[in-house]
Amino acid sequence: MASPPAVDVSGSSPKLWSLPVELQEEIITHVARLPDRNDDQPLVSLDVHRLREGRDVLSLLNWSSSCKWFRMLLAPRCFETISLWNTKKSALAVQAVAQSEWSGSVRELRYVAQLKEGQESCSIEELHPPEISYVLRELSRFVNLEKLSVAFLIDYKGIWTALFNRQGRGLSHTDVDDDPEHAAYEENRYGWRALLSAGLHAIVQNSSYGCLSALEIHNLGLIPISVFDSQEFHNLLPQLKTFSLSFSELTNLFDCSYIVRTTERLGKWFFNNLSSVENLSIDAGRRVPLGAHNYFVNRQLSLREAGMPNLRSVKFQNVFICKELVVFLQNHIGTLQSITLEHCYATYAHQRHVRNTQWWRLFEGLIAKAPTRLVSFELIFAREEEGLIDWETDSPLPYDKEWYSRLRKSDVRQRNVFPYGMASKKSGLPYPSTESIQHSLHEGRDKSSYLSLMTIVESNARRR
Repeated sequence: MASPPAVDVSGSSPKLWSLPVELQEEIITHVARLPDRNDDQPLVSLDVHRLREGRDVLSLLNWSSSCKWFRMLLAPRCFETISLWNTKKSALAVQAVAQSEWSGSVRELRYVAQLKEGQESCSIEELHPPEISYVLRELSRFVNLEKLSVAFLIDYKGIWTALFNRQGRGLSHTDVDDDPEHAAYEENRYGWRALLSAGLHAIVQNSSYGCLSALEIHNLGLIPISVFDSQEFHNLLPQLKTFSLSFSELTNLFDCSYIVRTTERLGKWFFNNLSSVENLSIDAGRRVPLGAHNYFVNRQLSLREAGMPNLRSVKFQNVFICKELVVFLQNHIGTLQSITLEHCYATYAHQRHVRNTQWWRLFEGLIAKAPTRLVSFELIFAREEEGLIDWETDSPLPYDKEWYSRLRKSDVRQRNVFPYGMASKKSGLPYPSTESIQHSLHEGRDKSSYLSLMTIVESNARRR
């Protein structure tokens, strides 16, 4: 970048002005960085009802307003990521950016569909003004747009409560009918249902997506959305290099069978159409335990028919280790370079059941495919090992008491403890199975197969 022009800088610090341009940018970026940022927090937090930002945009704007030079220097950063909320005011602001000289600076657009308390009965015109659709239908005006995120800032539990109070029931099978036309029918009846689909319907009307290569969908409720069955939506997915999907953390709805009916369609809606994707991220949320086999219910991942020949990186959060997951990773091990499993559980290692998938089955399944490109395999557990094992009681399994006594006194490091558990039928929250974890420690097969896999991974990394 060129040096600062010789202009009046009375409103700026002469010392800062005299520094190299790159250093000026670094200093301003550091000042504008929000304190105590946690990158592990979700993009949308219902706890505080806000969109998480990693930078103080207001500070950047203040800097850019101090003089013409700083405006030229910082405006591209100010508009690198812009947010579009489902209000007319927000739409007009984003539209102004699209029509300005800075439209080419936009790399990421975040669309946030918010349903506030008490808006359950509002019309779609109130919840989604037409100006929103106008912006989303004209993404080509952001010629360098690379990433689009769609976030639902919606308290689904509040909707269920309102439904129950109004019609004497919550969600039923008729609300999640398999027929896509039924979803469209429900969206015509209820504004909040239409809100779930309105933004996406506008997005898929774009004739071209330009540089767009990444799509993120956050806080998705397990309710059919008509656009997911449309050919226009399926035409968008093959051009994506990065796809991320996270689900809402529903409360007290885990035993509703509609959850199963919805998860069965995830492949048809998303995964079977990601033919060019290189980076895949799925966060089931703490209350939608995909892959769990319990209470005679199979909550599927819907990855059985997914073919992603260019897949390099996968990240699964809050899913249960199941055969479907193992087979999916095996089928893509020829291209995979990175696998991350965060807050995941295996199920009941000590019980002989055809549906159980122990950790060692995953590790040995990957080893059997002789991975040559895998250079990163990371396990991130939600709880410390002290919380996974109840050391205050005697072993509930018929193990040698001397072995158990030695185990209690030993330094059991977290990498040696592999979480096993199941999902609560009432809340959906996973909870650890002490017996299964102790069995895993006693048997040692999880640890030994994990170390064997890591030996291969580390060897691959050294050869790069």
